[in-house]
Amino acid sequence: MSRKTTILVVGGQDISRLGGKEKSSKHLKAEELNEAGQEIRIVGESDFLAMVAIGRSSE
Repeated sequence: MSRKTTILVVGGQDISRLGGKEKSSKHLKAEELNEAGQEIRIVGESDFLAMVAIGRSSE
């Protein structure tokens, strides 16, 4: 995650690897940056794949 990040794709999370949290550290950081005014789209994996498929169909 950096100031250049504009989109974060989140997939299914293995809860055992998140240290008791419901979201990854990158997901939490993206939410913090959004609250601070940076525009970052947080999208699910299936939504991202649909976006990519739409982009390919218009080529």
